[in-house]
Amino acid sequence: ILILSWSFSYSFIFLIKIILLILYLFVILLTTSFNKIILGLEYLLYPLNKFNIDVRNLALNVTCGLNYIFVFIDEYDNLLYNYFNKGYGFRQDYLAYIKDIIIPSFKLSWLKIKKLKKVMEFRICSVYKKKFEFKKWQRFDKYVIIIHGFILFIIILRGVLL
Repeated sequence: ILILSWSFSYSFIFLIKIILLILYLFVILLTTSFNKIILGLEYLLYPLNKFNIDVRNLALNVTCGLNYIFVFIDEYDNLLYNYFNKGYGFRQDYLAYIKDIIIPSFKLSWLKIKKLKKVMEFRICSVYKKKFEFKKWQRFDKYVIIIHGFILFIIILRGVLL
């Protein structure tokens, strides 16, 4: 309802921002290992140690939250595949689709994320020990950051001006 009350251009820019956010998230999650994401977030959130916040646990929670999308998609595909193999089609019955596919997908993916978090907490040696050191930035890394910053600046500028 809120999106419908906005102007067309603002809604379009908002939709593009969400799509870009999801694409960036997919690129990060598909190209970086789980442990390296945790260690990177821990490195970025390190200043929060001054406020007595457990940065390691926070980084683990954020990473599990980011991976929730992929776990949900897997559980959704599994449930849909199982229902269609049993010969059950959802034609026009949207309430049955939500009740039988969407809600159980959320529940199963939430349980799987909780189990993943427990496993990562039990494997303290692989999450909390630094297996790699942060390398020195090279010229290519600087160009990538500059390009992404420039794109983000243009998106923000276009969102403010329109």
